Amino acid sequence: MRAIREATTGFQTRGLEVVHVRFPNDDQPLGGCLAGEIVYVFADGATVVCPYLVFAARTPGSAHRDIEFLADNILHDEISEALDAFDLHQRYPVVDSATCRSCPVSRDCGRGCPTAIVARGRRLGSPDLDQCPNHRAQPLVGSPLVCS
Repeated sequence: MRAIREATTGFQTRGLEVVHVRFPNDDQPLGGCLAGEIVYVFADGATVVCPYLVFAARTPGSAHRDIEFLADNILHDEISEALDAFDLHQRYPVVDSATCRSCPVSRDCGRGCPTAIVARGRRLGSPDLDQCPNHRAQPLVGSPLVCS
């Protein structure tokens, strides 16, 4: 990922805006979640605050069901109230983890992307450890990841 970042950084001097999504961000707080800022409507009328959460919930091993992220159906109901009431961050607040408590940038951290957490089979409320600058995972042969 760092090699890709390095290879694409030069494009910015040519007038292109390069956005590095889900790239390592050493010593920087994680960005926040934008769920709810853009409403997405599926072809069947299902309305969601983030389509990527629905896609991630449909992956094998997900701890969530896709229906958890559906606000309503635009073909059957007036959706404005349902969308206004659907607050992802209130439903799934981020847990105060040891990783977050020990992080020097915790106060400014947005806790990362809930979709990445769901796609990895973790429960929402966990921080986005895949991109967290304060988290180091060390795989052990024959064992699950041990997080420090």
